[in-house]
Amino acid sequence: MPPNAGKQTESVNNAIFAEPTSWPYRPIWIQKNEAASLYSNLICPGYGSGSLPIGEPFHFESDLFVGIALIRMRGFRTDDDEHYFRGRQRRSTTIIQGRFKEAFRADEVLTGKEFSRPFQSRIPRWIINAALLLIRRLSPGVQIDLDSDRPSMFSILAGTAEVIRADEAGTEPDITGKSVLEHCEIEGKNLTSVERKKLLCDPGAAANYVFDTESVYTFDFYQHIFDPLSYTIDTGIKKVDLISSLDNQAVQACAKTKDGRYLWSFDFWHEKCIEKS
Repeated sequence: MPPNAGKQTESVNNAIFAEPTSWPYRPIWIQKNEAASLYSNLICPGYGSGSLPIGEPFHFESDLFVGIALIRMRGFRTDDDEHYFRGRQRRSTTIIQGRFKEAFRADEVLTGKEFSRPFQSRIPRWIINAALLLIRRLSPGVQIDLDSDRPSMFSILAGTAEVIRADEAGTEPDITGKSVLEHCEIEGKNLTSVERKKLLCDPGAAANYVFDTESVYTFDFYQHIFDPLSYTIDTGIKKVDLISSLDNQAVQACAKTKDGRYLWSFDFWHEKCIEKS
């Protein structure tokens, strides 16, 4: 689906949107992150800075990575997505498949979220601490800074993605299927997802392994905590509204290097971010 042309609103946090009534996936608008576009030449051919599709693969390229992405969210009633989410707790998934343009040690490539200004949190601290405990259990080694002027949360990608596989070009899996299976061989052993995450969440261990430029890598970042359609997170104690807590800032699907260069970054906006800006 091409980006939706329509009447433009005022910019919000340096992002430009069509009027929400014309959003093709209302109440969600996904677009490439403008910082990644500026500093790492991230492009999405055919979409420009417009709305990226949900439930359909799209191509992207940056200075460091070239490939395709598939973003699925529970609640968009397509046949493929209904089949994908049936019997699962997952709220969304972002699947990335492609090649690195430079070789990187595994500890040099991070995934997470970043924000350009402080949070305006009205969430009790004990709830925040419970959420952080859950996040750290799911992603050991995560570095979390929620109290600075530019909050962020990043962890080693190789120790965080739910599924990783490396294939010879032409043998990579179809990312539109029901599942992408782990295929991560280290020192002659095919590791399970749990084994790989336990090993590579540690920076010292991850520094011993390299993402090469020949293999086609597939990363699956499915998750069950963040619900994009309601823009809430489930802390296990209560659901927390992120729109006011994040001060109308977008959540991202993002990967970058330790030195600040982006492989990819896509912003997930909710129409309420626009209404409250």
